[in-house]
Amino acid sequence: MSLNEKHFHGSDMEEISRVYNIPENSIINFASNVNPYGCSDKLKEHLISCIDVIERYPDRDYSALRYSIAEYCNASPENIIVGNGCSELIESFIKVISPDSATIISPTYSEYAHAVEISGGKSVFFELNSEHDFELDLNELKKSFSNDTNLLIICNPNNPTSKLISLSGIEDIVKYCFNKNIQVIIDETYIEFVADHTKMSAASLTDRYNNLSVLRGTSKFFCCPGLRLGYAITGNDNLKTSLKNTMSPWAVSSIAEAAGQFIFSDNDYISEISDKMNLERTRMFNAFKDSNIFKAYKPEANFMLLKILDNDLYSTEIFENAIKSGLMIRDCSDFIGLSNRFIRFCFLLPGENDRLVKLLKSYR
Repeated sequence: MSLNEKHFHGSDMEEISRVYNIPENSIINFASNVNPYGCSDKLKEHLISCIDVIERYPDRDYSALRYSIAEYCNASPENIIVGNGCSELIESFIKVISPDSATIISPTYSEYAHAVEISGGKSVFFELNSEHDFELDLNELKKSFSNDTNLLIICNPNNPTSKLISLSGIEDIVKYCFNKNIQVIIDETYIEFVADHTKMSAASLTDRYNNLSVLRGTSKFFCCPGLRLGYAITGNDNLKTSLKNTMSPWAVSSIAEAAGQFIFSDNDYISEISDKMNLERTRMFNAFKDSNIFKAYKPEANFMLLKILDNDLYSTEIFENAIKSGLMIRDCSDFIGLSNRFIRFCFLLPGENDRLVKLLKSYR
């Protein structure tokens, strides 16, 4: 495989360092979509103070952890399921639902289709149109379902487009699917980056629709990818029972359990990060919204998708030039529904963002 055929992800830093012969610590990673300000200092202090928890097993039912998450999401503790990161929950939920046919709104995260495949199901991609700014047409989505469709998967806000389906739009979809016996999984990995996110989350719908499961994690907003703590919210009793019987006990470590009992009540940190990321999102969109080289799709999360308008310029070339300057962006040509005309980058610290803006604006 040539370099031009290889697609690197934000977690591939060691391989990138080896391939390009660049020290890993000199690469600024715009591809990982992780909050650049680091995890909470208060969380670090808390974990130091309770480090002795690693000497014992976590609570098998994770009662205190589920209560903390429920308080944060305004949900019922009995509707909370915890797992070893959101990735484990995606695979576990799809395995238990065991869909015959899953509709996946795309472009999106590739692991959904992979999980459907290993569960023995078929993935059908409902592709959003770049010419319509990746806006979802609810009526067209409804018409796309076949008789064997029994699962719908939505990433909201979407990765890689950074577009958000409104809460009213989500409820319209979930209600329609409820009447058609279609389960709905909504991955809200990036929801905390959305302005006024508590009013945008589908978590509030889980008490009313038992065909809905909302999945989240702590890797991106809380900058804890090494913690491996994810959680789901669902009111489906049968699904909860099946998951409890199939998921590994103690999947969440005692140190992650301790972190989770603290992290969701760290309101100062949550407000500070939200404010900083909202400012950078606005600033970065404004830097590209009038570009004649790129079309910027207005972002709702902590990253932005650009379409390359220059017919002689491709995502692979931009990626190569960026990495040689110590800046790693995401070449989006391997996303279903996109092509080598698209790149994505997350918002980092202001000075780092300025470096990327300068490089991308050099294409004139």
